[in-house]
This record gives sequence, C-alpha cells and structure tokens, in this order.
Amino acid sequence: PDIIHLTDSIGPIASLIKIFYKNIPITITKPTVRISKNLIYNLWVRLSLKKADCVFTFTDASLKQLEKIGIQKKKINLLPWGIQVSTKNLSVEKELLIRKRYNCNKDELLIVVIPRVADETNVYKYIDHIKNVSVKANAKFVFAIKPTVYFDSFSKIVNDKVFIESGPKDFYDLLSAADISISHTRKPKDIISSSLLPLAWMESMLRETPVFTNEAPGVEDLIINNYTGIIYKTGDDLVSKLLDSDMKKNIKNMKINARNLILDKFNFDKISSLYSSNWKHFSDR
Repeated sequence: PDIIHLTDSIGPIASLIKIFYKNIPITITKPTVRISKNLIYNLWVRLSLKKADCVFTFTDASLKQLEKIGIQKKKINLLPWGIQVSTKNLSVEKELLIRKRYNCNKDELLIVVIPRVADETNVYKYIDHIKNVSVKANAKFVFAIKPTVYFDSFSKIVNDKVFIESGPKDFYDLLSAADISISHTRKPKDIISSSLLPLAWMESMLRETPVFTNEAPGVEDLIINNYTGIIYKTGDDLVSKLLDSDMKKNIKNMKINARNLILDKFNFDKISSLYSSNWKHFSDR
C-alpha cells in the first residue's frame, strides 16, 4: 500500500508494522486522549504513536495532551470530523407549527435540550434542573433523547414548560425552529473525548441554532464563548445568561457565526479533502 492508516492507537503493534514496512508511511487517527497520571497508559499511547509519520486528532485540548506525553508537535495534525453541510431551509410555516406544538409564543425562547450522560437515569436529575431553570426563564424546553425504556417515567415528571421527545423524527426541523440548544457536557476527571465535538452540536449550529454548554476540555473548538454559543460555569450562571435582557439580540448574532464556523471548519467535504492531501503528501515522499 501507499499508506497504512490506523483509526486509533493500537499499542506497540504500530512499531512492529513499521519493521515490516519500513518505507511505507503510517498515519494514525487518535481522537481521544486521557488526561492521566497513569505512567503505563501514557507509555502505551506514546509507543502506539511513536512510529507514526502523522497523528490526526480532533481537538486542541487533545493536541496539547499528546504533546505533553511526548508526541512531537510536528507530527500532530489537528483535523476534526465533520458533517455534510447541504441543508434545506425550514419554511416559516413549518417553524410556526413546531413552535405551536410546544405552545411557544413569539416572545419565548424555544430551547432544545440534548442530554449527554453516560447513565440514562441521570436524565431525571437533568429534567429536575431544567424545571428549576424554567421557573425563571421566559422559554420552553424540549428534551430530545434517544429511545429508552425510561421514556414513560421521564414523561411523568415534566411540566407545561418542559417537554420530552423520543428522537423526535423531525429532530433536524426542531433544531432549525429552536432559538438555542443546551447540552450539558459531563466532565470526567481523566479524559478528553472526541465526543466533545458532538455531531448534534454541529447539526444544531449548521441550522443557525447556537449551543450553550458548560466548561470542559475541547468545547472551545466548537463553542467560541459569546460568539458561536455560550460556555457557562454553573446552573445559576446559565440562568443568569438566559435572563440577560440582551440575550435575544446576542443569539441573533451567534446564529450566523455558528453556521459560518461549521461551513468553514467542520465541512465534511473540506475535511475529506484535507485527509486526502495529507496522505498524498506522505505517499509522494
């Protein structure tokens, strides 16, 4: 082959491959890197990537961690995944129908909540938190969750300002009709995850719906605070931002900025082209 590409690190095996294919470039996609003091883990990653001619990673936070454990910066290429950017505009009539579905008047914000939890039962706490937020905010909140056996029990604890949908089937239309998305990111103590660039966030921003999320490693690659979205510190901080008298005006500006960022940096066709040009560079050496 002209190139050997591995879709994740596989320990010292990459070094063994290099022994048998000395003259063939090896590239590796390493989207996730733990922030860990575990010397064995860090050694494993370093051995996995040591013989690579190029390491592709998804976030700036991940890039910095790779450098920290001993991967040369010149070998690291920050290249995220992306999405198809061709979308149809939602008609005004369809947008009004979706807002009507949740009794959301023109003065209220329509907010899609995208839970990101490892344990589905944590959605109970998330719903309770959003219910508390909804008391103060002039908004309607729609939880868009994956199909789950807990759906019926989740449905029993929502109220007239907080709704829950399984999917829904018109999820992308819902994103288009919404003013913002809220997606609280879990903050594991020892991991940077490629999931900090969730496809749902990209799809939301592509449809001019800015994402509000909490501080966590990697989110800044997508959410530029007060420009393409909002990064809040605590639940109370989120409430204060939603109650800000200038928020509607700020959201209007963020909508355009969010879409432009996706078109510029997370366009699937552009990213595919960059991968191809990188591989061509190494195969031509």
